[in-house]
Amino acid sequence: MAVAPCYGTGISRRQALMGAAALPLGALPLVASPGRARAQSQAGGAATATAFRLADETRATNIKVHWQAVTGADRYEVHRACAGHPAPVRVATVTGTTLDDYALPAEQTYTYGIRALDVSGAELSTSSTNTCRTFTPGGAFASYDNTRKSSLSLRAGLEADGIYYRYDFRSDADGFSQVVEETSTDGYTFTGNTVVLSRDATPELQDSKLESVNVVKNPATGQFVMWAHYENRSDYTLAETAVAVARPGGAFTFLGHSRPLGHESRDLTFFADIDGTGYVISAARNNSDLNLYRLTPDWLAVAELSAVLFPDQHREAPALVQADGTYYLFSSEAAGWYPSQGKYASAPSTAGPWSELREIGNPATFGAQSGGIVEVGDRHAMMANRWSANWRHPEAANQQRMLPITFHDGYASYDLFETVDYDAEAGTLIPVQRGRIVSAGGPANASSLSEDGPGEDLMYEPAKANDGDHMSKENYYKSGTVPFTWEVDLRRACRVDRINITTRLVNGSETYYEYTIDASEDGRVYNALVDESANRIAGFKTHRVTDTARYRYVRLTVTRIVNIHNENTADWARGINELTVFGAS
Repeated sequence: MAVAPCYGTGISRRQALMGAAALPLGALPLVASPGRARAQSQAGGAATATAFRLADETRATNIKVHWQAVTGADRYEVHRACAGHPAPVRVATVTGTTLDDYALPAEQTYTYGIRALDVSGAELSTSSTNTCRTFTPGGAFASYDNTRKSSLSLRAGLEADGIYYRYDFRSDADGFSQVVEETSTDGYTFTGNTVVLSRDATPELQDSKLESVNVVKNPATGQFVMWAHYENRSDYTLAETAVAVARPGGAFTFLGHSRPLGHESRDLTFFADIDGTGYVISAARNNSDLNLYRLTPDWLAVAELSAVLFPDQHREAPALVQADGTYYLFSSEAAGWYPSQGKYASAPSTAGPWSELREIGNPATFGAQSGGIVEVGDRHAMMANRWSANWRHPEAANQQRMLPITFHDGYASYDLFETVDYDAEAGTLIPVQRGRIVSAGGPANASSLSEDGPGEDLMYEPAKANDGDHMSKENYYKSGTVPFTWEVDLRRACRVDRINITTRLVNGSETYYEYTIDASEDGRVYNALVDESANRIAGFKTHRVTDTARYRYVRLTVTRIVNIHNENTADWARGINELTVFGAS
């Protein structure tokens, strides 16, 4: 049977077979002006590829490629290989660490190779992605909306003898109140209101609060086990764990609270390894370290402190998963309620050795913090916590952002997509992006340049804000003054569908930017697209654009930068990590 060609619609068959570098304008978001790739301490050698669909298409025939920045790299060559076709195609040379490859044939399997080159063109390292298949979705999908408060409907994980259980942990002005049990026969529709644990019946739970609650089933004993962070109702000085146990359908017996082996324990998570060993990972030493504890076989007590992970790195919200034989530990910065940079490390086993902490997502985790992880079939997704009800300028309710994760050879990546389609029964996740990225690598200019550059190292130049490297907090455009304008030339007239903006965060001194975004077809007459002159949100914002006109130039005007904690002017924190324009040419 003939195999369908593997080259995309923007590349000729001759170019595909020859691996030619020449691409027609608009085929891929090529980054202009090579020589601006950011040097990092990370040493390269890993990459991921994730299939996604565009919002106005029905098939997932686009692939987002991520790779790890390489120390000393000036630029990266990206090569695509298709199963059944021996010759890889060089699809782009870029200076960032991500690339979208659009309009590929469906039902084909691809891998990507990335060559890191120094300024002379010498190869520093190579890396390759997981295999990634484009596909035509089938069946009915629900949709998770990452632009507002949304809900995710997955079958409950606690099941015994055909009955599914879930527990509602309730609190009031006096702290923890009670745990209410609900049951279901299908894992989706729950009924019941049975109190299975309460402070009235348990003196140790009076004037307390429980956070980071994990309820799991021990397959060896058949019992439901609860581990939680235990504190006084009024403060966080105890730093203890709480443990309770129940038979399915029965009341919980509270086994007590304590510091595990004498160590402080705050934010925590539970992890069951494939051999049935249970672990608790918790923030210790005033959130300076993460401690990994192995539990007794019944999961009711700590057996040993297995490791102290990432000492003095101030991580919290740990989440541990295993994928393809590799362990990945995700965490957020201990930065209060505000958005912060997520990081992760990987290891061949829980015993290590663990890699260095690596940045993931973007410096503001797309307006949230690294949180828990859910499984949908063989896919994982980060449910990043947006604690916006706790901000100085609060939103109505806390929310979550669903960020599908791709793993490969110890490397992980996730991105924000406007929506994520999912089929819980089939175990399918489909990231959905509104428009192609049309701003990456476009010529950029600004009204004000930093006094720190541009110099020979090209630090803080305008092109940093649209170079395709949106992961590192140290990679940003820095103006010399405030107010200032920054503008990108899309190189052709485009429909603008969405604009994402990530602004610099300095932990503990988060700032919000007051700004507007307008656009022009000719560089002279501008129309308003976004008005955030009253913005009070720090770190990241995403804007849906409804104007259907076509524009070549998109301009950001920042009028004020303010410390969100004291409302003082904070020009010292100025910086645009990335401004991404999505649309169509």
